[in-house]
Amino acid sequence: MTSYSIFIYLGLQIALGLYLSRFIKDEEDFFLGGRKLPTFAIALSIFATWFGSETCIGSSAAVFSSGLSGSKAEPFGYGLCLVLTACFVAPKIWNDRYTTLGDFIEDKYSSGVKELFIWIVLPSSLIWAAAQLKAFGQVLTVSSGMSLESAMTTASVFVIVYSFLGGFIGDVVTDVIQGGFLAIGLLVVAYFAFKSSDVSWAKVAPERLSFISDEGSLLERLDSWLIPIFGSLISQELIARVLSSKNPSQASRASYWGAGVYFFFGSIPIMLGIFGDQFGLQIQESEQFLPTLAKTTLPNWGFVLFAGALISAILSTIDSILLASSALISHNILVPKFNLKSNKQKVLSARLVLICFGIITYLLALFGDSIYEMVELASSFGTTGVLVVTIGGLFHTRANGLVAVMTLLLGLVLSIVMGLILKIDAAFTLNLMIVSVFYFTGLYIQKKASLRPSSSSSS
Repeated sequence: MTSYSIFIYLGLQIALGLYLSRFIKDEEDFFLGGRKLPTFAIALSIFATWFGSETCIGSSAAVFSSGLSGSKAEPFGYGLCLVLTACFVAPKIWNDRYTTLGDFIEDKYSSGVKELFIWIVLPSSLIWAAAQLKAFGQVLTVSSGMSLESAMTTASVFVIVYSFLGGFIGDVVTDVIQGGFLAIGLLVVAYFAFKSSDVSWAKVAPERLSFISDEGSLLERLDSWLIPIFGSLISQELIARVLSSKNPSQASRASYWGAGVYFFFGSIPIMLGIFGDQFGLQIQESEQFLPTLAKTTLPNWGFVLFAGALISAILSTIDSILLASSALISHNILVPKFNLKSNKQKVLSARLVLICFGIITYLLALFGDSIYEMVELASSFGTTGVLVVTIGGLFHTRANGLVAVMTLLLGLVLSIVMGLILKIDAAFTLNLMIVSVFYFTGLYIQKKASLRPSSSSSS
């Protein structure tokens, strides 16, 4: 009965996407919902997009295994990321009414910098989407008895069709619905889990309540905070919600509200993970902790609600990432390259790119590692150069394109060499420090060179 209910829920999501597809007339509708959404809808969309599988499954599993020190990212690090977006990014990046983050980079630097920027950003986004898809498969596995591979295949088909139909309008409308499901579902599972178990704070080992682990240097501990706070600060899926706002103040306000809701509901999986060893669960792997807890403690209707809530969280994140990636490639590369003029051609291009990225995401999920590790990889892969170049653009009218290109390449190379090949401890923090010094030194040299009098004027 539970599996049938889940598939009915997914079918309704697709039907809603099909209905909303009739309102998509052009790129602005498909990517930004026509810039006419209310603040509460944008805030709930930010919450639902940010609240993915790593918040529910990945972080609860990490806390279940290692206590609070196992998951600094959720909801604390990524929540602070949203606060920084509201404070510094949202009001500045909205002003010129860009369609994508790529438009902003082209305006501040050049079209060449924009294309390099996009190709560096894409892998991070797709790896993040793959982590959500893997979590989707875990939910279907626990609830329906399907193999993980079959569950991920089924999930991929649903996600691609769902994202293809609704565009950003469908994304936000369903985010509001999914955000409500998610909030109710988490409250229900917390209520029944604590009601049916004899748990108490007195039984919690003190080390499980500490953010500081005994392992790792001070730099490594700093790194575990900086990755979630700064690693996802510049992402198209988040920037799209900022750009879809009516004005800069709404963009900031929606980001603050989204962060507040995210902090509150993100604390529920963390709390369950802290008491995890007191629930007496028998699980094969830690990532099945939360779904198994829900299945063993909730009545059938409650588990259907929980599974729907979890799927809602995952769906809202995946479709946002696929739409964001599609926007960058279609709007910023394919449309100008092939000189696409009509709205019909542009929307078709966006949808075809979305299908391609959906397939790539499926393959990454099929062969990827754990959900939590995939999310951390996505947050650190090549993102230092992207972060520094974007922040530099926010505070300069027009910066040096050559410095930006070299900064992006340096950040990418360092992330691969330091993080993936040499596996240096605190690779993200070291990378960020090096790239920042390089970029701002380059800007300083540029400024000095522009102020130096030419030989003709001095003579």
